[in-house]
Amino acid sequence: MLDKIKAVIPDRKQNWLMFFFSVITFSIVFVTDTSSLMNAFVIYLCEFCFLTLYLLFLREFPPFIALFKQNKLVGLVFLFWVLSISISLYSSPYNLAASHLAVGRYLQTITHIITFLFVWDFLTRYQPSLKLLFYAISLSTIGIVIAFFVEWLINSPLLGEKLIAELWFYNPPFNSHIRHAGYQAVAALTFSLVLFIDNVRFSYRQVANFIMFSILWGFVFCLGGRGAALSILVTTVLVLGVLRLKNMDSKTFAISTMLAIILGLILSEWASIGSWSSMLNALQRSLEAESFNQLSSNRLKLWLSAWQSVKNHLLFGLGPQGYLLMPNHIFGVHPHNIIVQFVVEWGVSGTVLFLFLLIKGFWVGLKRNVLETGKSINKYKLVAGAVITTLSIHALFDGTYYHPQPSIYLAIAFAIWITPSYEDKAKQV
Repeated sequence: MLDKIKAVIPDRKQNWLMFFFSVITFSIVFVTDTSSLMNAFVIYLCEFCFLTLYLLFLREFPPFIALFKQNKLVGLVFLFWVLSISISLYSSPYNLAASHLAVGRYLQTITHIITFLFVWDFLTRYQPSLKLLFYAISLSTIGIVIAFFVEWLINSPLLGEKLIAELWFYNPPFNSHIRHAGYQAVAALTFSLVLFIDNVRFSYRQVANFIMFSILWGFVFCLGGRGAALSILVTTVLVLGVLRLKNMDSKTFAISTMLAIILGLILSEWASIGSWSSMLNALQRSLEAESFNQLSSNRLKLWLSAWQSVKNHLLFGLGPQGYLLMPNHIFGVHPHNIIVQFVVEWGVSGTVLFLFLLIKGFWVGLKRNVLETGKSINKYKLVAGAVITTLSIHALFDGTYYHPQPSIYLAIAFAIWITPSYEDKAKQV
């Protein structure tokens, strides 16, 4: 009897920690501000909230030393990366070690990694259900959709749709830019792919899931981000390919997704209120572009300006927030490309080391969850890999590895993606 009681108490602690972690991931979309820099600080506090709850509930630290011994190469690369980005901060040609913005960015980057390690350790040791977490992330964006609709109902008669569209581009509900809302929407949509993978049966709950799924597709299309739409479409095709490879129920996934895309397109065109909104407007902007720079919304100009600033500091870069603080800064807080962003902030040294960690992590998950499995696959892990894929493709054109909200989603996804299953853990013993 005593053993049963001891077993129940830890289970309750783990369940409560997963519950509060889900609440945090749900809440981060509603506590943000109109400033990107303030958003970073707020989400930084949310991450500390989870780390504190981890220590209070489980009363233990992740076994960092044991992890290092089991993964010596990765551990060494990680330590050299931390050393490298620290040098980038203190050797910055702009004296960024004295800048609270740069130091804050440096600490937030480290905190994202620590959050990943804590989440990974929690999932590895306790294997909790991920259903609530995935629902929390998806439903949080449904809350944002409702906020958009309510604000439109209230302000449309007073301001008119044209002025609302102009205001929302730089100050949408609960975010600092309409494209940043797109990061959140495309991440939530990718997490919701899990609802139509494996053993899908008709029920009222599944109808509700399909409605949410369609609204999320519509929201992504309505926001008008070409990178967001392209990344989720590519990822969806890849997920479908994996399901067919594993002889899983790809037909249900394909039909549900296709119907949701069609309904989402219809909803997005109906809800379109400005030139930045809807996929038809996005397609028109692309067709009317007269150069690659115009097609990429001046991204080529941003990349060239970043190169001009960093070319004489290639080893360690300009330091954290180096792009924002460089003298020839054009606009934005990041250069809208993951490689350019890493090189500007960390130089070639930090970039190569971190890309090694990213590629190594993704490859480990790909082998564990896709290449070395039989005719089935854990749908939550598959979708975690899909989230990484979506946000990484999007990062080629935008700041999903810069802004803290998608960075948290990436930390969660990587933690799920590389977590060993019970079978894997048994083999290690």
